[in-house]
Amino acid sequence: MPDVGGSNFLRPTPPSPLASPNNSNLRLSPAPVPISWTRLIAGHGLALVPAVVVIGLILWSSYVALNLCDMKLLYPDADTESCSSVMSLGVMILLIIMGAISWHTAYSLRPICWEATFFVAKVLFVLPHDWIFQSRIFDETVSILTGLSSAFLRSIVMESLRLFGQEICVVVVVALAWQQRNIELVHQPQQNFLTLSKARKDELMCEIGVDDPRFAIALWLGTGWAIAELVAGSYQLCKFLPLFRSIIRIPSLDEEDLLTDFVQPTPDTGDASDQVSTAPLVSSPPGSDADDDADEEEMPLDEIILVREKAELEEQLGELLENISLATITLWRLDSVLWDVGCTLILSASLTHAQGCLGDPTTQGNQYAFLPFPPLSNIWKTVAVLVMMRTLATTVWMALIPRLGLVSITYTTMLVGLALLVVGLGSWGALA
Repeated sequence: MPDVGGSNFLRPTPPSPLASPNNSNLRLSPAPVPISWTRLIAGHGLALVPAVVVIGLILWSSYVALNLCDMKLLYPDADTESCSSVMSLGVMILLIIMGAISWHTAYSLRPICWEATFFVAKVLFVLPHDWIFQSRIFDETVSILTGLSSAFLRSIVMESLRLFGQEICVVVVVALAWQQRNIELVHQPQQNFLTLSKARKDELMCEIGVDDPRFAIALWLGTGWAIAELVAGSYQLCKFLPLFRSIIRIPSLDEEDLLTDFVQPTPDTGDASDQVSTAPLVSSPPGSDADDDADEEEMPLDEIILVREKAELEEQLGELLENISLATITLWRLDSVLWDVGCTLILSASLTHAQGCLGDPTTQGNQYAFLPFPPLSNIWKTVAVLVMMRTLATTVWMALIPRLGLVSITYTTMLVGLALLVVGLGSWGALA
């Protein structure tokens, strides 16, 4: 799914392509095909069906995994091996909500990431080299570095929240098992495990599989991430539907005039940056009367902002939203689900290896070898790979769409998401 609204936090030091039609990447359709509201809403609703089906299959898979689940792999003192008594429907809903909250937190931190990277870029590049700050090449370089740095920072935040959410969910399930047995948390066994040698720790580590409760936890947490991104992405796109030029209706505001104002050529009377900064947000086409000017001045500010957001997103995609096929939008939805669930499964598998499960299987007794928060040195490689992949995907969506094409990038990222899901399932032994 494209990074909707990300360009709002970029510093457009060079003139925006929307200010000049010669530099614009938009392929404006001269005659959009008119469609009805019913058909438009039905089409976007059908675009959600494949993603919803995938989420339903994931939830059904978690139910099957619960039937194979062995709670003693996570908590040796459990009354029974069945996980159903602890991981009930209410717990599933709770973990899904925690996943959705984690995604929303990562999404809400986007402006902070943009602002932080831009401030660091100013401190590192602008202040020591103030005499070249007005250079166009320097401005473009700072803009590119800021975009890459912000994408990298956001990827770190996203995967860190995913890791923290997985650990919290596991601790919640263990706490529920303890509560069921009315046993207080004892730290001494964990300290004994920390003092063991690496070879002894390897003996105490278990082979993870779908019978581990943390597999179902990962599915629920990943589903929460996927549902949150699916709902947010659908809302972000649906809020632009009233602005689509191809809808058969009586327009409530002059979107045509506003969009034309963004792409129509401006008189070459001065510097381009001055024209962009001094141009009014809303202007009337030539030949309009005073009544039209008054109507535009009375237009609500939120509608003007919505038109600008739509134009910025179309600039990023290189295509008008109404010209994007429903098949491409469907792939966006699948892309989000596959990436969220796949990354969660991969990260949870690495975390499970680091946490351990059943203790000493010898006659010395079952020493509890579970570490809720293991050292990051055991999982940093997995986190680094996921961060780099997320950074690369975000950079491709931000910068390479005009060159490679929207459809090509959409198919590529969806295939990468499918590969992540396969690797995640394979890490848990679900494909064996």
